[in-house]
Amino acid sequence: EQQKYIDSCLFVHQKAICVTYVDDCIWISYAAKALDAIFAEVGKTLELTVESKDISAFLGRQFDPKGKTIELKQTGLIDKILKTTGMEDCNPCNTPAEPKTLRKDPDGKPFAEDWSYPRVIGM
Repeated sequence: EQQKYIDSCLFVHQKAICVTYVDDCIWISYAAKALDAIFAEVGKTLELTVESKDISAFLGRQFDPKGKTIELKQTGLIDKILKTTGMEDCNPCNTPAEPKTLRKDPDGKPFAEDWSYPRVIGM
């Protein structure tokens, strides 16, 4: 309903707040029925998919409180990237990986994959 001038990704409705990042959103409201009504109205124009009702996993990142610290995990995002690139059965290595230069093959084939590099980087 109203976009806040503080941040172009923040939208405020009388009964809800929406924070967006590219094509991901967090909707927050004190009343679940208010969100249902907003989703029904927005759904008339846009396709909405509720991926989770747990905002601690927003954008593929998980925030896990551990005492006085917070552990940040990206397993969902990593799994999504591996699936998209067809690398689900790859050989993992510890990070940081061993620092060594990758060899160059002047007679090798050019990069040709079924997935889009910019799309994967933007996940």
